[in-house]
Amino acid sequence: GAQMKVPFDVNLYFVPALRYQLRGYEVKLSIPNSLPDVEAIDNDLRLHALEVAFLLQYDLSKKPTHPYIRFGPSLDAYLFGKERFLKSNGATVSRPVSFDRGDYGRYTANLLTEIGWEMKSGWYVYGHYTYGGTNLSNRDYGPSIKLRSFGISLGKYLNSKKIQLDTRNVE
Repeated sequence: GAQMKVPFDVNLYFVPALRYQLRGYEVKLSIPNSLPDVEAIDNDLRLHALEVAFLLQYDLSKKPTHPYIRFGPSLDAYLFGKERFLKSNGATVSRPVSFDRGDYGRYTANLLTEIGWEMKSGWYVYGHYTYGGTNLSNRDYGPSIKLRSFGISLGKYLNSKKIQLDTRNVE
């Protein structure tokens, strides 16, 4: 993905980000469900998504190498996906994900929390938690499918030279 760090206030930054995400789940169904199929006994779903995040970052130190926390909303747009499930009669179904009115939704909204470490060299590493705020299922009275994920990411700012603007009044 790509992100940038824009100064906002003392130790507070706006961090817009555009990221590719591979999302999905595997589930054993204990009761019949209309999504993916009323005869399905399990479901394996993989989705390719483009995530746009609007985060605030607070640096926990003024040193060039420092820890930080980030939080904010994100929007996912699912590009395509694959679904594989087993029916109760033993048949395996493998098909592209349908982003239709009565199937899966193409867009979801999430809340992100990231805790990381930024190095003087421009490298950063962070752990993140994503909490899905909207349902991936577009089926009325269907299952509630909300994203919950943990992860670790590593990156580097391409231009790690800091620019400082002098905004003091000149009299």
